[in-house]
Amino acid sequence: HSNYYDGSGSIAENVEVARKLGLDWLYSTDHNMLKANEVAGEINAAYNGKFLDLVGTELTIFGYSGKDKDTGHVLSYRVNSVVDGYPYPGAYTETRNRIWSATIASVIEQGGFAYIAHPYNELVDYNNNGKDEDYGYWMSDYEKYTTKNMAGVEVINWFMHTSFPNIAAFKYWDELNSKGEKTYYGISNTDAHDPKYIGMVHNKGYMESLTVENVNNLLENGSFYGTNGPDIRFEIDGIDMGNTLY
Repeated sequence: HSNYYDGSGSIAENVEVARKLGLDWLYSTDHNMLKANEVAGEINAAYNGKFLDLVGTELTIFGYSGKDKDTGHVLSYRVNSVVDGYPYPGAYTETRNRIWSATIASVIEQGGFAYIAHPYNELVDYNNNGKDEDYGYWMSDYEKYTTKNMAGVEVINWFMHTSFPNIAAFKYWDELNSKGEKTYYGISNTDAHDPKYIGMVHNKGYMESLTVENVNNLLENGSFYGTNGPDIRFEIDGIDMGNTLY
């Protein structure tokens, strides 16, 4: 996140930190906007193919609950517009029409793909194992198990690195995959609102070359893993990560 919305660093500052850490790309996902496109082209030209700043957005969902508050976020990648709904978190319109499945469908319709962001927020009631309705889930049970067609779930969120939200996200991800409808991938993000946290966790994968298309394909097809440091690469019988062996 950048100072275009609720982050403290500029896009350029965020990119500089990522580059110094040895990362090859950064996905800027400010809430409900694509303003980072204003500078991404210039930044990418300056790095001349050695680093990429990609631009997506983290969309606020009104949700099924009917409550006058956001009930979750959808990370939207490879998009060229912000789907209808709230212009920013807290600015509730009369339509209140950005709900989970419809939002994901709108992202896909424009050639994008989506991940459910931190399905459990940090405001959990730890004395009640996160089950208190006013603190715990951003998604209702109805939303969790009827929302479809996303690429996957954010299973590691450094910004919410306390144990419960990420453990619960892993459980939800496992439950989705156990249903056998499709393969859902697990993505790891810092959700950094301050440049100093960029890279605390990140996603690694193999690409023949560093291009916007290859980064997006990597994330959409699950050919990556999340890590906070160790780098690995493996294949079985020539099949890389994210592909089906049998």
